[in-house]
This record gives sequence, C-alpha cells and structure tokens, in this order.
Amino acid sequence: MYCEDSEWTAVDHFVPRAMDPEQAFTWANYLAACSICNSNYKREEFPRRTDGTRLLLNPVEDDPWNYLVFSPATGRYEAVGQSDMATESIRVFGLNRASLGIGRKDAWDVLQLAIVAYGNAADRNDDEQADRYRAVVTRQPFAGVLKAIIRTAGSAVPLGLSDECLAALAAHPEIQDWPEALFAPDA
Repeated sequence: MYCEDSEWTAVDHFVPRAMDPEQAFTWANYLAACSICNSNYKREEFPRRTDGTRLLLNPVEDDPWNYLVFSPATGRYEAVGQSDMATESIRVFGLNRASLGIGRKDAWDVLQLAIVAYGNAADRNDDEQADRYRAVVTRQPFAGVLKAIIRTAGSAVPLGLSDECLAALAAHPEIQDWPEALFAPDA
C-alpha cells in the first residue's frame, strides 16, 4: 500500500494499536504492506498536526497524486507544493529509499518498452500478443510509475518519454484506463 515495490507480506495497523487500541479491531485500519515499509520504516509512527488530524496519506482514502509528484530522472516522489502530509508520508514510509528510486527508474524504462510493444502488436491485430504485453504492464510493481507515464504523456512537455511511447499512447487511448484497472475488484 505504501511503496508499491513488492507483494505484501505484512498487515499494517494504519493507526498503530498503541495509539488507539480500538482501531486494532477495525478492518479499515488494516492495510497490506511489505515488511520493509511496515517493520523498518513506519513501525509505530503516526504523526499528527497540533489539532490531532493525521499527517500520513492513507492510500485507501487519499489519492496520492493529489499530494505527490514523480520524478522519472531520480525515481523519487516529491511533495506537491508545501504538502506536510506528503512530506511526512515520504519520510515515515521511506518512499525515497535508494532501492525504490532504482526500481522506479527501471520501471519507467521497462513500462515504456512494453507500451511500445503493446502498440506494435495491437497495430498488427495480434490480439494475443497485445494482451500479453497489457498483462506484463499491469502486473509490474510500482503501479504509480504507469500512472506517471500516462500523466506525463498528457502534459504540455512530456519529458522523459520516448517518441515511440508517446505515439503508442496516442494511438491506443485504452492504455489510459490500465492504472485504474489495477485496483478494480477483479484485477
């Protein structure tokens, strides 16, 4: 739920049990997390503002794209504006640890290649191969990188995207729906 890197191996109590023991029995408080995010970074941290409201993004309730921007050059997330929620979430979840930056940069490159391959297969009417590339794209870790590619392609200056990837995205608008399909109940 936090880093998008690996399969979940732990269940995080978003609001730590020590802070609010009653939340330990609330299903909505259980989030799938990798053990690195859960045990090495977030642990029992749950920063709050002085008024008591949380300072962590809850990926079930908050759209991270309203708070975070992805840099393909570094593989890092940065806060949109002066968002204290983004800054604290990046820190507490360890979202910019070195291994994640490398993984996201690799995903940026690999996803572009797979999108181009999908476009080529679709243009040849090779539905079987196109479906295979669509499956490869949508099963990759770092789903946020796919969303960043699509958002970047729609921006005024699509920096970091190859001309071939931009052409495939323009010719196959169905690709824009792939990130949402990742989180659909049947995905």
